Amino acid sequence: MEPVEVDEVASPALDEPVLIEGLPGVGHVG
Repeated sequence: MEPVEVDEVASPALDEPVLIEGLPGVGHVG
């Protein structure tokens, strides 16, 4: 897992629930 991928998702994830699903753990929260 590269930290770059998380950073890209962490920023837009605030207003992009679709990107949150990309994560295995956060996807369940969204």
